[in-house]
Amino acid sequence: MIGAATGPAFLASWEAGDHVTTPTVSGYEAMNPGTMQFLRLYTAWFRCFLADDAAACGLFAGGGDCGLCREPGAAGWNELSSKNL
Repeated sequence: MIGAATGPAFLASWEAGDHVTTPTVSGYEAMNPGTMQFLRLYTAWFRCFLADDAAACGLFAGGGDCGLCREPGAAGWNELSSKNL
């Protein structure tokens, strides 16, 4: 739950994810849509907070209307929300 967070927080839940293909190398090799979304999310998060990349941070800002939430392919996410971003 994101409600109790006091610092920057982002919650993402992929609806069709599994432990075999989605967040794994085999998912990347198969170009699994969920894997590609996860890679993009992880990369943007680290670029936002480690490289102070404003464009990457823009994907997370805006609560339920975040940049990532409005993109094509966002429908695969079961839940996307942000707080303090």
